[in-house]
Amino acid sequence: MEEIEKYLNMSIELLPKKLHKYVNYVLSPRIDDYYEIFRGGRYRDIPDIEYDFVFVDGPEHHSPVDKQFCFDFDFIHVLKKSKKPISGIIDY
Repeated sequence: MEEIEKYLNMSIELLPKKLHKYVNYVLSPRIDDYYEIFRGGRYRDIPDIEYDFVFVDGPEHHSPVDKQFCFDFDFIHVLKKSKKPISGIIDY
């Protein structure tokens, strides 16, 4: 997942070609999301699949709405929808 096309294309170029069949690249804008009283930013178009592991390195940590600093909500978004435990690493 990436919100900036330049970086998405860089990721595609840097990944060895033999591994491309295992990767689904998604360009998506950021949105605000909420869990009870907590607000965070996440990618809008997170694929709706069963995850075993999530590595989060982005998106930008400021709200696209009002530029307030927010935590990364991607992992929580995936956890909320999962029927099983998920491992993950969050960079930053």
